[in-house]
Amino acid sequence: MRRLAQSREGGWYDPDAEESQRDYEYDPAEDGFAFIPSGNAARTRLVKATPGAIEAVAWHKKYGWVGVGCFVPAGAVEGIEQRLAETADQRARQREHGRKYREKQEAEYRQQFADALRRLFPRMPKPDVEAITRHTTEVGAGTVGRTRLRDLEEKVALATVAHVRHTYTNYDELVSLGKQEAREMVRDRIERKLARWRGER
Repeated sequence: MRRLAQSREGGWYDPDAEESQRDYEYDPAEDGFAFIPSGNAARTRLVKATPGAIEAVAWHKKYGWVGVGCFVPAGAVEGIEQRLAETADQRARQREHGRKYREKQEAEYRQQFADALRRLFPRMPKPDVEAITRHTTEVGAGTVGRTRLRDLEEKVALATVAHVRHTYTNYDELVSLGKQEAREMVRDRIERKLARWRGER
């Protein structure tokens, strides 16, 4: 798809063209194009499928050229909006289906996590099982429980250590001395708690 980027002069130019071939004052509207900004995924899909569409891009220092919208023949805008309206109910049903599916998946994952906690630490009190599961599996929390780089039992073990460290030791008071030093100072207390929960003591 052809691309256009906005110049400092306010016009639009082809960022893929040689510097000497660029027209920084080009106005797509003069050629019968209308601009439709990004922001609605369904509309953007229809826009990009429109014959003659031109992608509008802006430079991002980290990602390079990124899409900010599209220019389409002005006569196509009404058809795009009509198609968007016709499919609104279908898209709403799809979103609802997706939401319910994600909720089911999350509920199953929370149950698997709690089951693994009870299996690895059979003497862990119920409030701790619930607290670790709730905190670690929360969507978007950025915890070890959300990573895909570790298997379930490893995530459970790491989450349990973190829970004990912050709940049953004075680690948070010692951390000002240095994270590694504080962890060394509470290591034995953590292991004793884990051993009891595993049923070893």
